[in-house]
Parts: sequence; structure tokens; C-alpha cells
Amino acid sequence: MISRRALLAAGACGLLLTGSRRLGAAPVFEVEEQPWALGGLSGTLALTRDGRATGPAVLLLPGSGPLDRDGNGPSISTDLYRQIALGLAGAGYIVLRYDKRGVGASRALVAREEDLRFDQYVDDSVNALRALAARADVSSLIVIGHSEGASVATRSAVRSWSVLNSPTLIDAPSAPERRSNWSCS
Repeated sequence: MISRRALLAAGACGLLLTGSRRLGAAPVFEVEEQPWALGGLSGTLALTRDGRATGPAVLLLPGSGPLDRDGNGPSISTDLYRQIALGLAGAGYIVLRYDKRGVGASRALVAREEDLRFDQYVDDSVNALRALAARADVSSLIVIGHSEGASVATRSAVRSWSVLNSPTLIDAPSAPERRSNWSCS
């Protein structure tokens, strides 16, 4: 389950990325969603309809468990990642979110859950970042990882530093005794 702290962090992340715009403000741009696919992964691009030539792109990486690209799973339905994507797209960002391998429309990539490896998630993220970087309408790249996605984002950043401008980690896994060194109350 997504904690209140993680939801607040996601909101703060949205504020940081969109500048001084207040939460709940009407989007500046009209948004559309387009299907996206790469190497068996299925996802959604959220972007503006205004035909802008270029803009910053964001890759959203979900937390652990069988959460789909929208942030929904067997026991939770919040559309959190979709809401974040639409909010960022309304502020002018190109936002990609995809179903992790073994989940949702990317389920066919994994025959058995025990065959999943963390490095596969990292490979998927790196490939998605490279695909975004290759788009003519992308001027810069940001990866946002929540929980397990923060670990994936960290490893992906190391492998993609030449194309990545900013990794953003939300509720990243850490040792409890160290978390108080950098967390907000």
C-alpha cells in the first residue's frame, strides 16, 4: 500500500518539477495519452496537444509489487501514477509510464514470477530512457522512481548518465537509522 508519506513526496516532486504552480491549478496545456511499446513492454505517453517542438521528458517508475502503469494493483486502485503523469503533462512535460514486466499488458514477458530479476527492471528502464532520448520532441530527461522504482532509477541513472538530466527518488529504500538523516517530517 502506498503510504501517506509517499503520496506527499510525490506531490512535492510534482511541485518541484512544475515550478511555482500551485497544486490543483488548471493545466496550462491540454493533454493527450498515446500508447507506447518497446521490447514487449506496454505503456502510455502523456503529452501536450499543442504541437510544441520540444520539451522535457519524465520516466515514471513504480514501486514494488504488481502495480500497473497507473499505480493500480490487485488490492489498490488509486490511479496515482496516471494522475502524476497527467499533471506533469499539463505543465508541459512528456511523461512515459509503462507496465513492469510480468504486470498488466507487459505480463507476457515473464512466465513465472520467480524468474524476475532486478536487473531486468533496470534494463527496461534504461531502454525506455534511451527511447525517450531519441525522440525529436525531447529536450531533456528526468527519471522519477518511487520505492523500488527509486532503486531502479538509481541503477538506471548510472547506466544512462549521458542522456539523463535528473534522477528523482521518492521514498527510496534505506536503512531506518539513516533515513532520519535526510527525510522530512
